[in-house]
Amino acid sequence: MIPTKLMMKRRRIGRTLYSFLMAYSGNISFLFSPATKLPKKRRMNATRLRALSKDERCSICLEAYALNESISDLKPCRHLFHHKCIARWLRKKNSCPMCRAKQ
Repeated sequence: MIPTKLMMKRRRIGRTLYSFLMAYSGNISFLFSPATKLPKKRRMNATRLRALSKDERCSICLEAYALNESISDLKPCRHLFHHKCIARWLRKKNSCPMCRAKQ
């Protein structure tokens, strides 16, 4: 069981931090949203799969692309990735993992 004084300190710190953030920006939604808009998810079709070289892989997980897999390509550079991989990457960084082009 947590002592009452400790709980009061936690609440005070939480409220203080919240008040600071509200006073600083007025909007704290940026803390809960991804840094960038995620690229559109598509399915890998047979035509696109044949167009890729046999050695082409997702540069994040290093696995080959498969038919009907969810993929995404980034707008400025058109590099191709598994959708889950690039979504995870863009939550941490705002650039392409291959060429560092900003999103």
